[in-house]
Amino acid sequence: MVDLSVDATVATVLKSRPWSIFGRIGDWLFSQRHFHLKLLSGTTVGVIVIIFLAGVFLLVTLRIHYQDALRTHTIEVIRLSSLIENDIASLESGHRGFLLSGSEDYIAPFEKKRDLIKHRIEDLTALILDSPRQRKRVMKVQEVVQKWLETVATPEINARRSKGSAPTAAETSAAGSFALGNSLLDQAREVLQSLQDEEQIVLNQRMHDQEWATQSAQILDFLPKLERSVVEMEKEKRGYLLTGENSFAEADKRAVADFYTYNGYLSILVANSPTQAQLLAEIRASVERWIDKSAVPQINAKRAGKDAEALASIGTGETMMTEIRQMLTNFEKNELNLYELRASSAAHQRILRTSALAFVAFFAVGLLVISNSYGFVLVRRQLAKLEGAETHIRSVIENILDGMITVDGDGVIRSMNPAAKKMFGCRDNEMIGHNFTRLVPKRYETEHDAKPVICNWTEIMRPTSGRTLALGRTRKHVT
Repeated sequence: MVDLSVDATVATVLKSRPWSIFGRIGDWLFSQRHFHLKLLSGTTVGVIVIIFLAGVFLLVTLRIHYQDALRTHTIEVIRLSSLIENDIASLESGHRGFLLSGSEDYIAPFEKKRDLIKHRIEDLTALILDSPRQRKRVMKVQEVVQKWLETVATPEINARRSKGSAPTAAETSAAGSFALGNSLLDQAREVLQSLQDEEQIVLNQRMHDQEWATQSAQILDFLPKLERSVVEMEKEKRGYLLTGENSFAEADKRAVADFYTYNGYLSILVANSPTQAQLLAEIRASVERWIDKSAVPQINAKRAGKDAEALASIGTGETMMTEIRQMLTNFEKNELNLYELRASSAAHQRILRTSALAFVAFFAVGLLVISNSYGFVLVRRQLAKLEGAETHIRSVIENILDGMITVDGDGVIRSMNPAAKKMFGCRDNEMIGHNFTRLVPKRYETEHDAKPVICNWTEIMRPTSGRTLALGRTRKHVT
């Protein structure tokens, strides 16, 4: 038997050499074990990564779409509440106009505004159904307006009809029968303003990513305020004509200042839209003409005690104010159409981007599957050829009469053909895992009577650069 003690430690060290986790993974990946499974796994991982990226993009797109829907909803809530506030001011202005002139021409617009407030409150309530707190506020506004109509407006209109003449200054004072500065409508305005402030905070949080949406939202916010300032100018002027109190004149001046403020903001926001900028300039010119030809002359006539002269020019001012309201309506309609067009264009672009990504992802997945399937077929063919060649070579090696031994880079025996096993007298795989030097005879040094030394594998490898032809010793000590 061959003495295995000489190189037993070598094999033990080679077998027990520790491998890192990355080394084991790399050895498994680049080995031929489970080749088909690893090939299919690579394709599957590629498909999963593509689908995952496409899913992330779709999720982001859906989130943006959801944010756009919320932004549109918030803008509509703010716009409706602001329009209701305008309608309340118009309702109060119509009430004062009828008290001032007694003309039935004010009744139809008054009734129309009352119905419009009711419908807009219903629309606003439908938009905020998911917010009980906001819904209670809107219902509070409806209750306040209804109470004002029942306790103030309707009785005073009926009294004005019965009297047949404009109320005196004493009657329109705080203690009189005609109360112009009623606090009920101020409560409604405060409730609506608080609702708008809260919704504006939410809107600002939802508009940090789209410049066009921010610009349109600001325009739609300032426009009702511009219209309200015009209504307030008319309302406070009528209040002054009824009472002659300076508080109404001061309120009229504040409304004029608000008009110029909001007009300046809107002029900046619509600077890139020539049509809207021109229409806004026409609105300003019309309001200034109304102030110069109607409001200021009437207020001056009232101060001078010329009540008849002040009342005589009311008709001209009403005609001019009707034109201004129509211009404001057209301006708002154009801006709403522009906002809807921009929103539709943004949604269309999102659909195109999503469709393009879906197509690219589908194409990439299909191309990956096809290319890997084709590669899989080619690999199978090559493996079949290699297996046939390996079978042929193995058959030759197993049946030739010459002994053949294969070793690795460290000189460890990996295989022996039957002839080599027979030559060295080995049974089964007895020498597998041992160093090749076990089969090489000991060498003698040049000194006299020197003892034999075991051959070193590195010395065997050095002369022929890795290809070594050496004499071996058999079990029967034949070399």
